[in-house]
Amino acid sequence: MLKLFIFTTLLVLSSQINANWFSDIRNVFSSDDSVSSDPQNVQSELTDNTIANALKQALLNGTSDVINQLSNSGGFNQDETIRIPFPDSLKIVQTSLDKIGMGGSLSELENKLNQAAELATVKARPLFVDAIKALSWSDVRTLLNGPDDATRYFQERMSDPLKSEMMAVVDESLSKVGAVKSYNSVMNSYNALPFVPQIDADLSNHVTNRGIAGIFYYLAIEEKNIRNNPAKRTTELLREVFSD
Repeated sequence: MLKLFIFTTLLVLSSQINANWFSDIRNVFSSDDSVSSDPQNVQSELTDNTIANALKQALLNGTSDVINQLSNSGGFNQDETIRIPFPDSLKIVQTSLDKIGMGGSLSELENKLNQAAELATVKARPLFVDAIKALSWSDVRTLLNGPDDATRYFQERMSDPLKSEMMAVVDESLSKVGAVKSYNSVMNSYNALPFVPQIDADLSNHVTNRGIAGIFYYLAIEEKNIRNNPAKRTTELLREVFSD
């Protein structure tokens, strides 16, 4: 089970989308944590457990949609918003190989990095499911009373352990799509050039960070859709909690 830690490297992407999809149901809670029994108020009839389950269900639904989208062929490669570039440390390699007409090998490597992210995203599903199901009522309550949207709150608390577990998945994916072989070929060509500085790139760390960022980027969009688009409320529970 994933433990909850603070994660900071993805906040820039998630802060681009800051719709608070639970802003309305925060009003369900009074100052003494009791729930009103007024039958004229639909929200007042919602229990703590109902709201917590709705939050988890919304996150699970959103995550499933995002993972299905990004794990398809081209899910990363053909999406300019989240497409993974080769690491900055390889820019000097690109410049050097361009001079001898071999710069295209970096483009091939970049394609394979994105293919690896697509493959790894499939295997990320159970990691996200476990983390969502592990949210306690205390976590839910903090979220409902806090200023942040659900995605950002969730992101901050599942990141380090998620990254740790995702790294092994990415390592396997990089090898499977041929990214490691492509990288070694690129570096062999580069290192054969005279007087070039030694360069090393951590492909696993780079793809893991950018891959998780891409997932959270679209999860934030799904979050906003569930709050604002009735068609996205695909279960009775979601319709009950998120009704206007």
